[in-house]
Amino acid sequence: MCSLGTPAEYLSGGVLAFHVTGSTSGDFLLPYAAGSIQIAKWARVGVEIFAPTALDSNPLGFGSLLAVVWGVRIFNDNLWGDIALLDPMCDGCGAVYSIVPVGIPFISVGFRL
Repeated sequence: MCSLGTPAEYLSGGVLAFHVTGSTSGDFLLPYAAGSIQIAKWARVGVEIFAPTALDSNPLGFGSLLAVVWGVRIFNDNLWGDIALLDPMCDGCGAVYSIVPVGIPFISVGFRL
């Protein structure tokens, strides 16, 4: 993982590696890129792009599925919350947009101990 910039605005990217075991097992890479810009003392907008990739005979090749997450983070010194959308991009993903035209909404929260 590599990040460039300041806490107020940054670009980052990297690759995560996973081994999944279950009914379908395999090794996967998760390349990603992200960027964020602080728009107020307590808010920032950001975007993240993920490209999961299988390293074996699994049909999930590089670029066959992309996930774009974008939204707003509201924060202070001890708490944060994201109001975001997940936009899947793949050959069969068009049906998602007939139900949620701008992406799959989600909210996440966290805190510092």
